[in-house]
Amino acid sequence: MHGRQSGHGGRRHGRPAHRRDRGVAWAGAGHRHRRRHGRLCPRPRGRCRRRCRRSARSAADGSARLAAALRQPRTHVIDLPDPDATATLGARIGAVLARSEGGMAIALSGELGAGKTALARAVLRALGHTGAVASPSYTLVEPYAVAGRMFHHLDLYRLGDPEELEFLGIREIDPARDWLCVEWADRGAGFLPSMDATIELQYHEPGRRARVSAHSAAGERLLAALENAT
Repeated sequence: MHGRQSGHGGRRHGRPAHRRDRGVAWAGAGHRHRRRHGRLCPRPRGRCRRRCRRSARSAADGSARLAAALRQPRTHVIDLPDPDATATLGARIGAVLARSEGGMAIALSGELGAGKTALARAVLRALGHTGAVASPSYTLVEPYAVAGRMFHHLDLYRLGDPEELEFLGIREIDPARDWLCVEWADRGAGFLPSMDATIELQYHEPGRRARVSAHSAAGERLLAALENAT
């Protein structure tokens, strides 16, 4: 018959139970208790750790997608089956500019021959200009005094260096009051005022298609007016 073990936890082989042993046993019991109640272990291992990493990556990817979506400008697409439709779009843009209290800068993009200059002329006509409208292909900048303000038509296709805009009087343009229509605006990056809207003209049978994107509050007003008119 074995003798009674001591109250301080002596084992059958005569050695006292170590405190760490008791701690391990307690932790194991607590771990089981926590798992029964659906709680995670304090130090995830193996599959638990991999799940945590996957969850973190998924959350980061979701945040990145949301941020990218918020950065995407709102757009509106308008079909332009013939030159008259392009002239109508220009007239609507001109009407919005005429009602605006501040200036507005519009980038016109698209391939050669897509109709960027024709659209700028239609906008200028809608603002009340009745004289000749020269293409700025070689002069790069053509200013017009119209409706009590300045309308600047820029074509930067032949711009060799953005710094050349300094010699063309780009600093004299008041973006808070003046109107700008800029073809090939990307070639003047860093020297042009911020664009309020972009109108991309694409070839689309039987004519063209305009994709209008807003980049500011003024651009949003233009976009809303075009949406309501079409």
